[in-house]
Amino acid sequence: MSASTSEKLKPDYSYLKHPLFPEGYPLFPSCTQEVFDSAQAYEPDSSDIFVVTYPKCGTTWLLNILYLIEHEGNMIGSDDNLNYHYPFIELVGGDKVQEFKAPRVIKTHLDDRMIKHKEGVKYIFVARNPKDCVVSFFHHTLDFHNFYKYKGGKFEDYFKIFMQGRVDWGDYFVMVPRWYEKGLKEKNVHFMLYEDMKNDTKSEIEKLADFLGPKWSDSIKREGVLENVIKNSSFNSMKSNHLKYCITIAPKDLKFMRKGAAGDWRNTLSDEQSREIDEKMKKVGKEYPGFDKVWEKYPDLL
Repeated sequence: MSASTSEKLKPDYSYLKHPLFPEGYPLFPSCTQEVFDSAQAYEPDSSDIFVVTYPKCGTTWLLNILYLIEHEGNMIGSDDNLNYHYPFIELVGGDKVQEFKAPRVIKTHLDDRMIKHKEGVKYIFVARNPKDCVVSFFHHTLDFHNFYKYKGGKFEDYFKIFMQGRVDWGDYFVMVPRWYEKGLKEKNVHFMLYEDMKNDTKSEIEKLADFLGPKWSDSIKREGVLENVIKNSSFNSMKSNHLKYCITIAPKDLKFMRKGAAGDWRNTLSDEQSREIDEKMKKVGKEYPGFDKVWEKYPDLL
């Protein structure tokens, strides 16, 4: 096999030292060991809010919703960027997060064992079904070609390493169910579904605001605020201004927001790949009871 062919089988990643990952923890190529260690060492303030997702599961959407609630439904300015307000801890490090004024909203895709848990801190986790996730993550990896060096990559190759947990941020089928379990057991973890947000945005925002507390729930009760939060966090609204929500090191030709749909996986996954995920979910459900039933309310989705 030639070097050029082998390069297309797998994107470039940073492989960082962590005791849970003997072969290295795969992360976005610009992540460094120093920053990764700094992120894990971060001591949360009791007022911190962590927005946690596996990649391509609604992170930016939720962060924008939080921004809009904090700013009475008003969109972020044309010269502004969401990442200037909400630090991405494994890309900037815990020391940099400390520079943000409390109360902080912190973005992360890290495993729950890599984030310190503290009383008073709130953790919001958004889960998206794995079939849509893998398709979206594949296109994201192609689009960030200046980092992953995967412009000629094929979905069938990417699907294999996704199912093996060898893509950046590790194994979906470990990371997501672990946070699901924490959501069942811990009152300061709010577990949400991407599909619920799509299906009933208003109710999900109201539940989220109630979880976060009076500052947030009072904000959306003011006249016109909730309506503007919904309008200005819509997919079309965000896509028309997508560079305001993307990390500033992204390539200029990036298509940061592709479809934002639920069930679009049918246009990409083969029947065999779909069944492989179904079987994986059944196995995961034995270790994390209930996780394999999370999307049963959407029988047409999976």
